[in-house]
Amino acid sequence: MKWDTPYFEVQCFDKDGTLIDSHAEYTSGLILTPGTEHAFRIWFSPARELTLYANYKVFLRDARDAKRWY
Repeated sequence: MKWDTPYFEVQCFDKDGTLIDSHAEYTSGLILTPGTEHAFRIWFSPARELTLYANYKVFLRDARDAKRWY
């Protein structure tokens, strides 16, 4: 099944593994297909100094069936 308009969450961590920032957004125009690696970019303004950001995790939290009409 193809997925459309994915909702991503990015969690950002410092060097100690403490969550210091997060961002979530729907990405319209992006269609995800199973068994395929996808490249994408998520832009947001950091809440802290850039030097504090050591690691991040990206989660796909929601998406819509690409064949369904809304």
